[in-house]
Order: sequence, then structure tokens, then C-alpha cells
Amino acid sequence: MNLQQVNEIRDQLLTMFSIALSAVDGERCVHHFLSKNEIPILDVRVVAIGKAASAMMQGAMLALGKKLRSGLVITKQDEGICDTDKRITVMESDHPIPSTRSLAAGECLLEFVNQLNGDELLLMLISGGTSSLVEVLVDTVTVEKLAKLNQWCLANPYSIAQINSLRKSISKIKAGRLLNYIRTENIIQLTISDVQGNDLSVIGSGLLVANQNMDKERQRLMDTMSLPEWLVSLLSIELAGMLNSPQRNIQHHIIADNQLARDAIVTYARQQGIAVRLNQDIYLEFSLAAEKMTRTLIDGAPGLYIWGGECVLSLPEHPGQGGRCQSLALAIAEYIQDMNIVVLAVGTDGTDGPGEAAGAFVDGDTINQGEELGLNAAAELEK
Repeated sequence: MNLQQVNEIRDQLLTMFSIALSAVDGERCVHHFLSKNEIPILDVRVVAIGKAASAMMQGAMLALGKKLRSGLVITKQDEGICDTDKRITVMESDHPIPSTRSLAAGECLLEFVNQLNGDELLLMLISGGTSSLVEVLVDTVTVEKLAKLNQWCLANPYSIAQINSLRKSISKIKAGRLLNYIRTENIIQLTISDVQGNDLSVIGSGLLVANQNMDKERQRLMDTMSLPEWLVSLLSIELAGMLNSPQRNIQHHIIADNQLARDAIVTYARQQGIAVRLNQDIYLEFSLAAEKMTRTLIDGAPGLYIWGGECVLSLPEHPGQGGRCQSLALAIAEYIQDMNIVVLAVGTDGTDGPGEAAGAFVDGDTINQGEELGLNAAAELEK
């Protein structure tokens, strides 16, 4: 392929990615659900937490109108609601490493839900990033230990399910324990899923999902994961004194997920006459994912191949600016050198690692261009 052809394919991929994002847009999905499913209760209090919290709250405001009495948004820095509304309190917190702002957000959340009356409805809007953005710690755990736990988790190749199980172990609100503070039985949760299998106990560490086997689950993780001594000690201290979570009849609805985003791409591609060869999940260590994906691409017929999910990786002691998507892309680039293949690896939340990029494009000429600049792909991946 010449440069013009590569650029045309890149433009097509960006268009498809934009369509995928639109399909799972928080405002659109919340508004669509609430418009199709009328809420009979006149007084609705809304809590939105996560990286899509602001958009989801906008959808609720648009659909509920005057039924929305008050709301709380807890989201990332610079992701707050632009349109001011006196009914809505916005708290900016930290992700992916929780901080004192995460604890402040947790206290604000408890205060908000504790003020509900029994005849009011609590509408919870949950999206990715919730586990880091809001927290109420058990008494013996400090914010420094919380940050250390999260930094260790992110530096090791563990799934979000495993990571969130560890987070639940030191929390007063995760694993359904937030229910201890909610004073109404009328609760609906609308969720944008960012985890494999849409497991509600994993998304946001299950603020409203009671987990009655936490002690066994935590012990299993301690037995099977290679945990450092300081982390084993941290978890063991709390094994005997965890808060129980009450059982409630909560309405849970997944309103968007990775499959929805991918299916939107498929629909568009077929409308454009593009052959869709594959549309599937991918949840692997990034180098294994790169090998599996490139074998499929090299052996497959020309067309569009779609994977969606989350890869894991191990970080060096002093990692660079790249994230999972950029690591995956660079690993793929090594396999497809001098081939007529173009790949976009990108995060739907707009961030990939500690840098400003959301992901990366690679093609058959990427490695050649890097070598001309004196770069070595394997060395860069090690960083």
C-alpha cells in the first residue's frame, strides 16, 4: 500500500471508532433507556460515578426533567458538567490512582444517599473508573496504602476482576456495602460496562451488588496470586471484620458495553460494503493478544477484523508514557512489518496510560519508520 491508501484506511478506522463511541455515549444511552422506561416515582435523586458520569447525568437531566430533585456527579479531573445546574453537585476525583479526593468523594456519596427519604427513588449511573474515583476505607487502612495497592495492581498483569476483588477487601462501600447507607428501597442502577461478561459485581467493584462470599474470594486470591508480603498483611488484617451487605431488590440494567460498540462498527462497515471477517472479545496478556491477532490477520482474507476487550501487561519499575493500547499496537507492528495491514488500537475512554494519547495506529511501514529514527521496537516495549 502507498501512503495515500494507508491514510484512507486510517480515516475509515477513525470513522468507525467514532461510530462505536456514539453507540455507547453516556448521555444517549441513559436518555434512551429512561425515555423508553418511565419512572413512576416523582422524586428522583441521581448519583453518577465514573469516567462517563457527566454524560450520563446529562442524559438523566434531559429525560427526567423536574422529577430530578438533586444529583451528584463524581468523575475525573476536567470531566465535569459544563452546563451548570443548581440541583447537581460535581466532584472531580482521581483515576487510575485514588487519592484523598477519592475519599472526599466517598464521604460526599454517603452524605447524599443517607439523606434520601423512603418514598424517593435513587438512580445510580455507573461507568468505568468508579472503583478509583470514590472510596470509603475501613478504619485501619490509610490513603497511602490504598494508593500503593492500586499502583501495584496496575503494574502487574491481573484482570480487573482480580484487582477489584482486592479493592473490595479494604472498602466500606464496595461489594454492596454502600447499601448499608441507603435509606430507600427504590433503587435503579444503569450501567455502562467496561468488564468481561458484564459482571455487575466487578463493574465499579459492585457498589450495589452484595457479595456474601468475600472472605472466601479474598482468601482464594491470596492463595493464587503472587502477592507481596505487605499486601498479604494488609488484606489479612481485615479478614475477620468486614461489613456485611444487605440484600435489596435492585433493578439493574446494562445500557451499553463493548459488544454494543463493536456491533455498531459492523453495521456501518456492511453499509459501506466492507467485508467484516471477525468480531470478538480479546482478554489476554498484551504480547499473547498481539500474536493471536496478527496470526488471524495474516492468515485471513482481506477485510475488517474487530476485537474488543482489555489486555493486561507488566510494567517496569519506571514505565514510559505508553499504555495498553500503544503496547499492543507496537507489538503488532513487529509482526506485520512490510505487510498490507493497518491497525488501530485505541481506548474507548480516550486515555491510554499516563500520556495524552488514546491509542495508536500502526501499519506495515511503522517499524521501518522507527528504525530510520534510530528506534528499536523491542527496546521501546521494554520501557
